[in-house]
Amino acid sequence: MSEQSVTKAQSFEESYAELEKIVLKLEKESVDLDEALKLFQKGQQLVKTCSSLLENAAIQIEEIQKGKQE
Repeated sequence: MSEQSVTKAQSFEESYAELEKIVLKLEKESVDLDEALKLFQKGQQLVKTCSSLLENAAIQIEEIQKGKQE
């Protein structure tokens, strides 16, 4: 897994793809406890990122729909 800065803005697709890789690695490979914890922590960060991006998209959709109703 490549080390990426937490502050680097990632798109939803990039974050989700990275999250999928982490899940597959944890499911398919034998990783030691320390590596598993690091992967889990990074996965949690990615879940928060994806969730936030989806929430923002939902807000934008609501704003667009409100604009069309006016």
